[in-house]
Amino acid sequence: MKTIEQVKPMSSDIEEGTYITELKDVTVWGGSELEDYYAEVYVKWHFHIEYRSWGVKSISVYSTQVQATVYDYDTGDTVHIIDTFEMDGWTVEDEGVKLDHSVMPQSCSLDLKNKDITIEW
Repeated sequence: MKTIEQVKPMSSDIEEGTYITELKDVTVWGGSELEDYYAEVYVKWHFHIEYRSWGVKSISVYSTQVQATVYDYDTGDTVHIIDTFEMDGWTVEDEGVKLDHSVMPQSCSLDLKNKDITIEW
């Protein structure tokens, strides 16, 4: 498994519909040995509107990259660093996207054992 020492800063471009949202105190899953862990997560995401001459065909919102730093609650030590752009094998799933008000990631869960990251909108 590839490991990284630190993540490269992500950049956003509001004109292009790319944003970055910080989520703090994220739950970390993966077994009883991980129950004293938490993470700080940055989600890079895209807001896209597909236009036609007759109006709007579709509106889509989706995550493009996740960077997470996992910490031990007791010691505050960094336990794991994740960057889905730099590391293979991680899956990112977007759940509950609602376009009616304040579109942005609301929360996240991180499964270290299965390498799954779920973004709640």
